[in-house]
Amino acid sequence: MWRTGRLLALIVLTGVLGTLVASVPAGPASASDEGDEWAFVALVNQARSDAGLAPLGVLGSLQDLGRAQSGRMAEEHRLFHDPNLAADVAAALPDWQRAGENVGTGGDVNGLHAAFMASAGHRANILGDFTYVGIGVVHDPAGTTWVSEEFVKAPAGKPTLSNTPAPAPPPPPPVPVTRIAGADGSATSTAVSRQFPEAQSTAVVVARSDLFADALAGGPLAAVNGGPVLLTPPDAVPPDELAEARRVLRPGGTVFLLGGERALSPAIEAAFTTAGLTVRRVAGADRYETAVEVAGLVTDKPADVLLASGTQFADALVAGPAAGVVRAPIVLTAPTGLPDATASYLAGVPGAHRTVIGGRVAVSDAAAAAAGATDRVAGADRYDTSVRVAQRWFPDAAQLSFATGTSFQDALAGAALSARSHIPLVLVSSRATVDYVRSQLASLQSTIVYGTTAAVPDAAVSQLFA
Repeated sequence: MWRTGRLLALIVLTGVLGTLVASVPAGPASASDEGDEWAFVALVNQARSDAGLAPLGVLGSLQDLGRAQSGRMAEEHRLFHDPNLAADVAAALPDWQRAGENVGTGGDVNGLHAAFMASAGHRANILGDFTYVGIGVVHDPAGTTWVSEEFVKAPAGKPTLSNTPAPAPPPPPPVPVTRIAGADGSATSTAVSRQFPEAQSTAVVVARSDLFADALAGGPLAAVNGGPVLLTPPDAVPPDELAEARRVLRPGGTVFLLGGERALSPAIEAAFTTAGLTVRRVAGADRYETAVEVAGLVTDKPADVLLASGTQFADALVAGPAAGVVRAPIVLTAPTGLPDATASYLAGVPGAHRTVIGGRVAVSDAAAAAAGATDRVAGADRYDTSVRVAQRWFPDAAQLSFATGTSFQDALAGAALSARSHIPLVLVSSRATVDYVRSQLASLQSTIVYGTTAAVPDAAVSQLFA
């Protein structure tokens, strides 16, 4: 439904998401309403970044509106929009020009955000002509999540706020946090690479920055060679990445390009060659064959092989540090059946122990059986799976590293550095992540966050330790 505000259009979408999110299962309450609020903000701004849009600022006055609306919905146990949204927004921002609201209920942040993005109207608000957002989350006694996203456009500059003060900044975490980030995924990979020492890597792995298909198995290859993963646009390599590859490589070291010429153009290969570096392209007919080619370069006699989905990125990436530490290749499978290339590779390493990373939606029992895998490490979702991987291979970790679970670039770039440091890579944020971090506090000495504050907000990090 459309309503008209006193100034410009006030967008209110009614009666859509109640049916839309009925399939999103409810679960136990989150450890922190505020942590979920910041997780929603990160997902909204990641979606806007992916669409080439500026991120939204967060206003405490709008958060208060969202919390009040979510509280009313939770109390009445039904979805409805704020009937006084125009007046409430005007009280918070007298100079507002445009406003919108998304409301929803379900089991977790990621499922709800996915439902919003799958609905044209709600997606239009997330990607709309707004400048500020406030997101309120309430968990009812049954553990159901109720969320209200309040979007407002106001003039540039400092907005006029209501008398309601914004929440105080979150307290600093109890352990040191180092954030490694650049302006985008490519720049973040360069920033991560700068943590590697000069002239000590026997190889650098290069993958395209916009698609993950060929890169999923690249983390272990970089790790066993003591080098970074650099992400580049498919048509031209940034000059600072060329310089970084030259800096970290030993004399005679190799630049591995993952994927064919449609993934990484001949111009990229020529640029590294012209810079005086040895280049080797690693490519198969598809992502499954490419992963097999990479596996043979990780080791020709694996004691362990990890099997992950080739259609989703998260499980393979969180497995990267563990695979690098134990020198285990990562090979890929389709969700319901084992590709021929993967089956052929596994037949050639009969003595290797096979472990599936991820749940049965990502890798079915049939695919696991065809691979000869009797071991599976999986959680309820990608976040929980990242925790299970950390617990399995890094039970006594004194350091942790974090990345967003909604895009692949930061986790891919960070996996090799985490492997070098022998620390797990955990995706944020979810109840499973919060519980895991808090369980590690007694022995935790430091942490790394890969990516910008738009991907992993400072407040979301602080909530992990609250």
